[in-house]
Amino acid sequence: MSSSAISEARARDDSLTPMSESWVTSRHVALHLSIREAGPSSPVVIFVHGLGMSATSFERLIPGTDFLAALCDEGLTVVGLDLQGHGLSEGRRGHIPYRAALDNIGEVVSFVSERFDAPIGVAGSGLGSFLALYAALEDDRIGAVACHTIADLRGIGAFELRARGRLLASLVGRARRLGSALPLARVPLRALYPPSDAFEDPAYARRWARDPRSVRSYTLDSIVSIFLTPDDKPAFEALTKPVFVVTGERDRIVPLAGQEEAVARLSDAELFVLGGAGHMLPLEHRSQTAPRMGGWLRKVL
Repeated sequence: MSSSAISEARARDDSLTPMSESWVTSRHVALHLSIREAGPSSPVVIFVHGLGMSATSFERLIPGTDFLAALCDEGLTVVGLDLQGHGLSEGRRGHIPYRAALDNIGEVVSFVSERFDAPIGVAGSGLGSFLALYAALEDDRIGAVACHTIADLRGIGAFELRARGRLLASLVGRARRLGSALPLARVPLRALYPPSDAFEDPAYARRWARDPRSVRSYTLDSIVSIFLTPDDKPAFEALTKPVFVVTGERDRIVPLAGQEEAVARLSDAELFVLGGAGHMLPLEHRSQTAPRMGGWLRKVL
């Protein structure tokens, strides 16, 4: 195939965007990375997925909608991380305690620091964004954070939506009773929010449900350590690095009001709200999301 034909094909199919794979080890668990290089002087962005997803979800879940390739097109080298227990990474499915998640991100930051001579940012979606913020609080090598949705993990106010928010709170008492059985008990993801809340188009929710790499339940240990253990997390307001947040006006998983409050508490943060949009902006509104997140990261790094 000629170079012009390849270029034309790439314009039609993001799956042809050049990509390599690599692995790092965190806590004796092998983590899968997908890497798209934009150029030798380009900033590097580590992308962290959210609950139920993987880096691959943002590449292939919706045909022709490769969000990581779109970020790369903004002039960024993009490293997609499958957290342990997700996607192609090793580890028990759905077991990702808070400290392990930050260690996962830290190992990838070390990998990027050794491989690329470039500034480093972290981007994320949903839980991946929340974790990225706390990783930036702890790791001086991270220069900026771009978030699809934002929340302070020291409180669950952002998730108190209908009866499902109260379910999270009730897990604290259950966790105390379970004791050593805590890592064995599992919480279905739909007990926290139904897949229909994540996607505006029901067909995409069905695609997620059929995807063998989707994670449909989490260990109670993971849920408690991430959302219900505030004492092991630094003060959210201590983050002074630049932060950009993009969210949907009608997000039913992380309501807008809570996100506006979180952004207001940070010293250097910008918020963009996409009118009329729901939760899954990177996939359902890629043309609005990738240029804003990618362009901002390119500017500040």
